[in-house]
Amino acid sequence: MTPHNNSAKIKNFFSDKAINWDKTHKVNDFTTAMNISLIYKNSKNKKVLDVGCGTGIMLPFLLARFGDVYACDISSKMTKIASKKYPLAKVHTIDFEKNSYYRASYFDVIIIYNAFPHFISKTKVLSNANKILKDGGTLIIAHSLGRRELNLLHMRVGGAVVSHILPDNGSLKDILKKCGFVKIKIVEKNNFILTAIKNKSLQKKALNSKAL
Repeated sequence: MTPHNNSAKIKNFFSDKAINWDKTHKVNDFTTAMNISLIYKNSKNKKVLDVGCGTGIMLPFLLARFGDVYACDISSKMTKIASKKYPLAKVHTIDFEKNSYYRASYFDVIIIYNAFPHFISKTKVLSNANKILKDGGTLIIAHSLGRRELNLLHMRVGGAVVSHILPDNGSLKDILKKCGFVKIKIVEKNNFILTAIKNKSLQKKALNSKAL
């Protein structure tokens, strides 16, 4: 199956579940979302993007702390619900794996919550995130479940998400480093939270090479 067909399959999978999606949320989904929103300090005048926002579980926590809140999802049915619930957030329907959509070096923080395994090309997603993050900006990849429990859940659900696993820490770090991220930290207890910083030096090297 081609990446395009995979994207369509994933889009349809989540679109079919959009109307009842909020009913599936557990207490730990909200607790983790709140904790994620507190990671970045001095956020009042900062721009944040929630990638794979679904129906907007992260948005009330982000709107309470950040000055400018954006969100995107591949499913228009998901984004329609998110926009209706949280009209102050700027919500867009895009396939972030194909196109970063937003301006380069625009966001202070990018969050991918309960969504990362559903991207086929994780390298493309992380490259797009790096492109639109400001130098020194923060990337957060998080899940309300630990890796083992998350991977088992997707296997049980089956269908379009049966093979959607969260890679091991070594693989994640390798991909992130190749995509221009440093200071990678991973904490896994009853959930999973990864933080990484966009490497300023790579941006400087790119600018210097253009100048030569």
